Amino acid sequence: ENSALRDKVSSLEKQLHAEKEALLSGRKQVATAKAALEGRLAAQQAEVQRTREAAEAIKNEAAREKSEAAKQMDMTKAELAKVQTELEAAKREVKQERSTSEASAAESLAA
Repeated sequence: ENSALRDKVSSLEKQLHAEKEALLSGRKQVATAKAALEGRLAAQQAEVQRTREAAEAIKNEAAREKSEAAKQMDMTKAELAKVQTELEAAKREVKQERSTSEASAAESLAA
């Protein structure tokens, strides 16, 4: 009977040892998978960060270009206003010269 019990205990110890080995192997697989997932997560987080930085750079460049375009537009408006003022002055001058010429012509005809 002792022999049978010893055999049973030995069998159970072998089974326990096999299960411990299987559990250890499973833990190693889980650790390996976890490390791989953490690596992929880190790579994805780095890609997200690069994308954010690129988007921020694009946004900043667009804002700079918009600001530059607004400055150019203001300069163009100022130049246009100056040209319009000069044109109005030239029109008044031509009108004045025409009036003066017409008055001189009328005086010449009257004399």
